[in-house]
Parts: sequence; C-alpha cells; structure tokens
Amino acid sequence: MADRRFAGLLEIGAASKELGSGANQGEPERTRLFITPMDSPVDGGDFNLSFRAAETDAARARENRRWLRFVVGRPVSCLHQVHSARVLDLDQVLEGAVFGDGDALAERLVPLQDEEADGQVTVRRDVALAAFSADCTPVAFVDEQDGVFGTCHSGRRGTEQNIVGAVVDAMRSKGAHAANISCWIGPHICGNCYETGEKIADAFAQRFPDVPGAAALTRFGGPGIDMGAAIAAELRQAGVPMEHIHTSDDGFVRECGKRTGRTDFMAFCTLENPLLYSYREYTLTSRPRCNGRFALVLVP
Repeated sequence: MADRRFAGLLEIGAASKELGSGANQGEPERTRLFITPMDSPVDGGDFNLSFRAAETDAARARENRRWLRFVVGRPVSCLHQVHSARVLDLDQVLEGAVFGDGDALAERLVPLQDEEADGQVTVRRDVALAAFSADCTPVAFVDEQDGVFGTCHSGRRGTEQNIVGAVVDAMRSKGAHAANISCWIGPHICGNCYETGEKIADAFAQRFPDVPGAAALTRFGGPGIDMGAAIAAELRQAGVPMEHIHTSDDGFVRECGKRTGRTDFMAFCTLENPLLYSYREYTLTSRPRCNGRFALVLVP
C-alpha cells in the first residue's frame, strides 16, 4: 500500500540503497527520500505546496499539504522558510509526546507552518521532514546509525550563512556523529544556469575562495554562482565525509527521463527539469505553471 502511495513522487533511489532499506526483503523499511513533482500524485492537477508564493492558489496549496501527508503515510513537518540559518529542534517542540494517532500529531505540527526557520532535526520516526524549493537548494541529512535526521532549505543567503553546518551542529547535539551522516543535495538551479550578476557573483566567490567554480560564467554568458559546490564544501568542513555527500542520483535521472520522454536536460537543475517548479523560469517566461514550490521529503 505504501508503494502505491509513493508511486506518484520522485524517489532519490540512492537513499534507500545506501541506507539499506529492506522493503523488498521483508525487513523493516528504513529512511526514504522523495521529491514532489509539479503534477499531483493524487489527482494529476498542480501540486504546489506553498500558500505564500505570489499569484498561487493558497487554498489548493493547503489542500496539497494535507494530501502530502496521505501520500507519504505520516504527518509532515513544514516550516516558514525565510533564508535564515536557524534550525528547529522538532523534538523540543513536541516534547517527546507519544501520539496515539497521526491526526493528533498532524494537528500539533500545524503551527510550525508559521515558525520562521530553514532547518529542522529530529530523532522521531513518526513524522516526515519537508524542505521547500523552487531554485534554492533543499538538503537532507541522515544519521541512520545514531537515529538522527534533518532537512534544510539553503538558498543563496542561507548558503552564505552556512545553514547546512548549523544542521550538522544541531544533529550533533542530539547524539549524531558527522562521520555517520549522509547528505543529499536536492534539485536546485545549477551553476551553469544561476546567473546572478557580477556583484553577487563576486561576493559569493569571496565567501567561498577555496571552492573552484563557486562563481563563473553561466551558459547565458553572464556571471553566476554554484550553490551546490559551495554547500558540498560546507558539509565537508562540518565533518561529513565526501563519499557521504550525494549531488545526483541515477534512479532519479532515469525516472525524470521516463516521465518527460526527454534526456536533454539536467534532472537536478530546477530551471532545466520540466517536472519541478522554478522561480527563475517563472520570472523569465511568466508562465503561471512554473510558479510554486516543490518539496524534498525525508521519511525516517
């Protein structure tokens, strides 16, 4: 039943593989990681998850969030992302409460939709963690060995403030070890597409002087930045092993190609992937269809 619900989402297959999900061997299912596409897995309509994005249907977005809970099979913790470096300890919010049913937990999570933070961590396995994006970078953190999990939204400003390092620190405070953490840098506008202008690109390069290509010319001919490269560098600096930092996934790429019938785009670039929302695409084309937010969803 769970696989039928998950079928409409785009799974980061390496997460299940690396973390040893035993779903096919009759063993308890472990952490899984998904990206929500623009098309709803429920009714085929739009699956925008932001009720704050300008010119979007807020009522539909709220309904989509309710459907997301059904699709992943548990309540989903969603924050009000504000390009900060603040990380919420979800366990402190829930105070270790044991909920008899998902409805009570879902109700307890509702106020977090207005909680201004860009990262969250937990040791709970009865809640999913979401990070929204439409060109910014969603990141998932998993320490399966110590049982600590996290997500964050790392846009340009969040990357400059090292939000991913703050998440690793918050996980450490809950018993995680950086050497055990695996991270997935989710779909975001790639360095070849993220044209920012010279001033922003120069400041970004100065912030990340040891990251080759942190700022460079884009395919459009103007200066831009590579958030993925900078985030990977911050994760390594925080102690996450290089081999535990994932920036792509063959299964995800194949599924995107299957759904679109195309192979001429970078699946992990939101501007290039037609299955994902992209604010830059919206500003360039004014197509309402591009305006919205998808989510990276971590299901411990």
